[in-house]
Amino acid sequence: FSEKAPVGIFGTSMRNRCILNRKFFGLGICLICLAVIFRLYLIMVISDHYRTPKALLTIDAERYQSTAQQILREGIRPGAWDVPLYPLLLALFFSLFGVSALVSVHLNMVLLVGLLFLFYKTSRLYFPRSSALFATLVLAFHPVFISFSLFPMTEIFFCLVFLAAHYFFIKA
Repeated sequence: FSEKAPVGIFGTSMRNRCILNRKFFGLGICLICLAVIFRLYLIMVISDHYRTPKALLTIDAERYQSTAQQILREGIRPGAWDVPLYPLLLALFFSLFGVSALVSVHLNMVLLVGLLFLFYKTSRLYFPRSSALFATLVLAFHPVFISFSLFPMTEIFFCLVFLAAHYFFIKA
């Protein structure tokens, strides 16, 4: 005897739709990797700019780097104007890879990959896989997030913290 596969939307079998979803998911993962590689390429292009002293573009980024260096030299000294989490993480990366603005940009890249993964997982709580993947791709190639990942700033870090809080609150 033979069983027919259940028929889904537009007359396609559910098995064929599953195969299409897997292919679409694999393509999406490849595109997210491409977005990360594109950012790494941009970092290589601007890396000469980050090797020069005082090449940090904003006062905030300079403050984060000096606070992280102070944490490495003297330990943690709480202050009213210091944001505690990002300089601590930056100091950890500086202790592992050396003090450089380029290291802080690479830290943002690591945080961005975590942000994209967590954004996908959070989107999956609300939407089907294809919609969540499409939203993650839009985030991965959005010009604002591309620019935020290239500067040693806290936006990517705190987006990751906020999204993690949201995800674990919903999962609980």
